Amino acid sequence: MTQVDFTYVVVYQEDPKTGSVRAHVPSLDLAAAGRTLSEAQTLIYHAIRERLQGLIECHQGFPADVLLVQRMNVTCDAPEVPANAPLPGTNGAPASSASSLLSVENRLRAASRIPPSVAPEAAAYIADLGMQGTFEQILEHTLTTLRGLRSLRVTLQPPHDLGGGPCVLFEATTEDPHLDDDPSELEWTAWKSATFPPELGQHFTLLVDYGYAHAR
Repeated sequence: MTQVDFTYVVVYQEDPKTGSVRAHVPSLDLAAAGRTLSEAQTLIYHAIRERLQGLIECHQGFPADVLLVQRMNVTCDAPEVPANAPLPGTNGAPASSASSLLSVENRLRAASRIPPSVAPEAAAYIADLGMQGTFEQILEHTLTTLRGLRSLRVTLQPPHDLGGGPCVLFEATTEDPHLDDDPSELEWTAWKSATFPPELGQHFTLLVDYGYAHAR
């Protein structure tokens, strides 16, 4: 019997009151809820499989996946605060550039349910370069465009033997697309080249591996 792989976008949301997690598949109009993220993932997986299996047995077509998954930044007006005023939740401690990068990681972690891991040395290096904005844009693009993303680590690689400085490496683990020539890295590099000048883009690179998430 031939097996066929399907990929659909699943949106996970946590109930702030109960802590339960709701999984929703927009294209299939399916939903499931679990006490934990892992339970919700298991339930929605079986719900998707059952729906698709039913379509196969009835010889019906398959709904197309969503056109685009996007996080949209919206700027709102807010009251001005003194430059030396502590940020909410910092207990008066000044926020360093490196720690602000880790807070970005936490925001993206909550939004995507894919837990990006940013090594402290990578965050410090980006802060020293003053490229927080570039890094945040690349991180968000990576999280939202890599197909079948299972995990993402951001590390700092030492200078190349043939010259050049350190490099911030996005190490992505994805589902195997079963393609002879996976275009993920080429598409990512093309986007980076079209979005940033070479003097910025040269500090960031992507490595895609197939399999299960790294155990850390």
